[in-house]
Amino acid sequence: MYYGLTEFPEKYNDKVSLFVALGPVVRLDHAPSDIFNFFAENRDLVVGTCNTLGIKSLFEANCFTTGTTRLLCGTIP
Repeated sequence: MYYGLTEFPEKYNDKVSLFVALGPVVRLDHAPSDIFNFFAENRDLVVGTCNTLGIKSLFEANCFTTGTTRLLCGTIP
């Protein structure tokens, strides 16, 4: 649903009037990716560093991250 609303808003805007998410999108502690495992294992360090630097979000959707995600996820299993 998150992907559909992000990538195809014109398709979903007419069909979905309300979307309620009742749980987290992902859990990083079981992710097979090394970068996600690093974030999960070093949560306090990452959160503290982000707070110190004023960073409010990581990997938010923008032109760079969306294109990079499409390239990596479409190429690397």
